[in-house]
Amino acid sequence: MRIAAAQLRCPWLDPAAGTAKVLDFLGKAAAEDVGSVEIDGQELTGCLSPGTPSTPR
Repeated sequence: MRIAAAQLRCPWLDPAAGTAKVLDFLGKAAAEDVGSVEIDGQELTGCLSPGTPSTPR
């Protein structure tokens, strides 16, 4: 089984765009026969902890 871990850097506070980006990645992973993908749940909401490098200031 192929396993992938991803940090996708989804758009800040844009759940629709984050979900679209995650779904696109999952489709690409499936095309590459990846059986399991690990992503951070915050990828879907666009919320990051303060101080994260991609957090707007």
